[in-house]
Amino acid sequence: MNTSKQKLITSEGYFYNNVKFLFDLNKKKNFLKKADFFRETNISRTSLNRWKQGSIPARTTLNRIVDYFNNWLKLNLSPGDLLNKDLTKYLADIKIKEPDHAYLNEAEKQLINYFRRLNQKDQELILTLIKRLWK
Repeated sequence: MNTSKQKLITSEGYFYNNVKFLFDLNKKKNFLKKADFFRETNISRTSLNRWKQGSIPARTTLNRIVDYFNNWLKLNLSPGDLLNKDLTKYLADIKIKEPDHAYLNEAEKQLINYFRRLNQKDQELILTLIKRLWK
């Protein structure tokens, strides 16, 4: 990315503010925390501080960030959206209703979080096991 374009993007603050917005959205919708993001994307926590200072990640890192949020939030964002759009306005139509399981305790929320990360086959195995234990 050329320096003048990077300066323009960082002066607007879109990238960091968008990532921060998506963290909040993901926490409300999926009970996922920043630690989950860093673990699943293999991005260091210090990167967040660099982004806050105006740094823009390399293209491969940017793609991992976009893929993560597209997957968990069921979005169709591009790296360009993350860099050049104010997602707080762009995604204003996304309604995050209180999930039916918002009343669950932390252990139950964590269980749901882990379950969602499993592939379909493993989810079916877990459900079979739970049904056996329930009887």
